[in-house]
Amino acid sequence: MTKASRPEDFPIFGSLGRDAIERMQKTMERLLGNLATVLQFDTTKIIMSKPAIFEMIERVEKRRVYFHVFYDGDKMGELNEGSLLCYWILKLHPFSCPGTESDILNAKIALCLFTNTIYCYLQDTHKKKAEISGKFVKDIYYSFRYRELTKESIMMLAASLCMA
Repeated sequence: MTKASRPEDFPIFGSLGRDAIERMQKTMERLLGNLATVLQFDTTKIIMSKPAIFEMIERVEKRRVYFHVFYDGDKMGELNEGSLLCYWILKLHPFSCPGTESDILNAKIALCLFTNTIYCYLQDTHKKKAEISGKFVKDIYYSFRYRELTKESIMMLAASLCMA
């Protein structure tokens, strides 16, 4: 592996290819598959901002490059990928629905994606079922709505839940 240490040694991040966009959209669809059940309302009324979703995907892909560069070629992993998607949902509010406040809707969608990321990760890697208490879910939702959370704190929270 070639190593670089000067900014000019790194290529400029280019436009995302169709494959990267489609892969990330499929990941989001898979992780939000039970959204109607979780939100307990008709999710067909939810409007998705395509520019905001594209920006989310682009930022997650840039972070994937960051992991490669600063963690000696390590992969980002689906746990961090899901956590980053949650972060960008909370920041960019790509979802809206008539009659529902945007920050509430996006916090609930981020929470659904976050918990499903953990459930899927544990099922895929440890072949065990996760159990997150209702109180803890409420605490995470509160944090998603009212606290300043960094990308790293959400990734660490997800990793910590998977270690328990």
